Parts: sequence; C-alpha cells; structure tokens
Amino acid sequence: MAIPVKVRGSKVIVAVTFNNSLAANLLLDTGASRTMISTRIARDLRLHSTGTGGGYGIGGYVRVSTARIESVKLGEVETRDLSVMIHDFSPDPSYEGLLGFDFLSHFHMSLDLQKAMLVLTPRKG
Repeated sequence: MAIPVKVRGSKVIVAVTFNNSLAANLLLDTGASRTMISTRIARDLRLHSTGTGGGYGIGGYVRVSTARIESVKLGEVETRDLSVMIHDFSPDPSYEGLLGFDFLSHFHMSLDLQKAMLVLTPRKG
C-alpha cells in the first residue's frame, strides 16, 4: 500500500485516522518505540487514561498518560487496539504526535522521499 507523505527537511509527516473518525498529522518516527498523540486528539476521541508512565526522548525524560485506541489507520492499512502515550511535545502545528514502532512493526516499510511516498506491506504471522 503506497501512502502519500509530506516531507519537510528531515521530517516525514503522515495523515493518520483514529477510530475511523478523526484525522490528524503525525511525525513518522521509526526511533520512537510507542505512538504518541496530543491531548487535543485524546480529548476529541474521548479517550480515558489507562495509566501514567514515562519515557526518554530527545528532550529527556517526560511523564505521560496512556490510553488505548481502537483503530489507527494509515491509508488502507490498520492496526487495532493500540496503546498510545498522550503528551503535547511539539510546538510545530504541522503535526500532533509521533507514529512509532508499535504501529510500524506490523509492516514492512519503505520510504521514497523523492516521490513523497511511504509503502507499507503487512507482515505475515
């Protein structure tokens, strides 16, 4: 499945649909172990926190809330029942979170920056 992306310098931004109802732009981050969404996305989806935790990123240690999302879709590919972190980390309004390895690990991935296309193929088994 070929999915158009926005390339801004070293950043790759993807359009993601949550629970088949809310679309938002996330930064594609193969180095992030978990997907992170903004508090606005969590609020608009009416997500309830399943706990709190912490993690290390480029900016150091941060405390986050966690929640479960029924469906995360990128183009026609989907992952169901994904646990996400909720944290407002980006001052850049062009994206509201990170699409991390917990989603990407379900697929073989290739990125064509010149064509601004991400190709995801579901992994078997």
